[in-house]
Amino acid sequence: MPTSSITVRTAQPPICRRHARIASKKCDHLAKHGSVTLLAQSAPLYGVLGTPHTYSDNGVKVLVGNDAPVPYGDPALPWFLASQLVRTVRAFTVVDLNDPAPAP
Repeated sequence: MPTSSITVRTAQPPICRRHARIASKKCDHLAKHGSVTLLAQSAPLYGVLGTPHTYSDNGVKVLVGNDAPVPYGDPALPWFLASQLVRTVRAFTVVDLNDPAPAP
């Protein structure tokens, strides 16, 4: 299958093919909701997911977030409590974990 030119942002960590196969069989969430496996040429860090905060006369206040990742370098980042790292995947191929091809 050809390499995609689409950009994907994901909070899911990179994993090798062997462990992806195990996770797809053992993880209840993946079994229930399914998954797509991408063989990425690179996956550099983009930013974070989490909860925005601000400072007011009453101290630090939690704000309502929108679940959009905040990129590194964003001026809001210092007031953001991160819970997950987000990576950008640009060059990838969709792979079938049942394919007996050896792990790259």
